[in-house]
This record gives sequence, structure tokens and C-alpha cells, in this order.
Amino acid sequence: HLHFALMHERADGEAAIFIGDLLIRPDEASPLAFVPGKLQDNPDRARETVRLLLDEIAPGILFPAHGAPILEGGSDAIRLALATDNQG
Repeated sequence: HLHFALMHERADGEAAIFIGDLLIRPDEASPLAFVPGKLQDNPDRARETVRLLLDEIAPGILFPAHGAPILEGGSDAIRLALATDNQG
């Protein structure tokens, strides 16, 4: 099972990543969260992919497939999702 993320590097060097279903955000007031494990083929792999994105790219802007974008502090939003994850 593969996860895809598309990255656009802005002129200022900040990365914007389209993260698909790796993380979701129900509304602008909600933090990013993982899709429930029962809806994933491989929850551990999803978390590994998110950690790699954080370690290797450290995005500033995130566009999840479901929910409002994170327009600043993308890396912090990912760290919070990992810290509050009850499956990882």
C-alpha cells in the first residue's frame, strides 16, 4: 500500500504539501488527525509516512483531502497529530 503526497516549494523556500488522506481535519477549529485505523489498510505505515514528511520536509502549509488547510505551522500541526494519536 502506497501513500502519496504532492509538494510545492514556494519561492520563499517553504513547502506546501497536499497530504491526501494521511491526515484529516474536520473543520478549521479542529487539529489534524489520523483517519481511524479501521478505515486504513495499514495504520502503522500511515504514521511512518507522516513522520518521514515531518523529518525530511518539515512543511509549513498542509492541504488534507478532507478539511480545511493549515496555512501556517504545518510541522507543528503534524507534531500535534502524532502526539495525540491514540493508535501510534
